[in-house]
Amino acid sequence: MLSTIEAIYFAAWEVAHQQHWALDRRQSLVNILWIFGLQRAVIKFRYESGYGHSVIPYTPFSEEGKAFARKLRIRTERDTE
Repeated sequence: MLSTIEAIYFAAWEVAHQQHWALDRRQSLVNILWIFGLQRAVIKFRYESGYGHSVIPYTPFSEEGKAFARKLRIRTERDTE
């Protein structure tokens, strides 16, 4: 089971391999994962420090945040029907 960013990384790795990129150039694809991790850490910090709580009460990628987003989607889908 992979996250979307991991799937993108491995797909890019395979394409780079097929394009005959040098190994050191392919290894630079790790930057994709680093940028994602940094962005995730910033989002988590902002939510835990109170920034954004007035709109969404949970950190977006937490289990509570995922459940909240699912309920919001279901409600929005019902409202648009």
